[in-house]
Amino acid sequence: MVRIAIIAHEPMASALLDVGQHVFPDATDIYPFDIQATCCPDAVSDLIFDALYDMETRKVLILTDLCGATPANIAVRVANKLNDHQVPSELLGGVNAGMVLSAIAYRAHELPELTKKVIEGGIKSIRSLVEAKSD
Repeated sequence: MVRIAIIAHEPMASALLDVGQHVFPDATDIYPFDIQATCCPDAVSDLIFDALYDMETRKVLILTDLCGATPANIAVRVANKLNDHQVPSELLGGVNAGMVLSAIAYRAHELPELTKKVIEGGIKSIRSLVEAKSD
């Protein structure tokens, strides 16, 4: 099964995990990392890698919020280091609740298929629900 990590601005990672566990209360092996504005990216990258990497880890899907922001930059370092240690890892940006729910629901799939389903879940969750009335 794929391990899931959410690396996002504080408190978004924990909040997204709460949403996921609201729908899938028995979900495990999901790690939220709330990144504080004052963090040291090098130190935090090492801490997250150490938390995610172990001999039983076979695959990791990492979700992050804003591409180019500190959490995403940290996530890139972690994903690259995992891949360097022969742990296949994918990193997706723009995380939303639909992506987290899809990640949990389809995590038994192989990593490329899971990645595709998570992207689709994220896109499907973006909808215009009410349109402005024109004058």
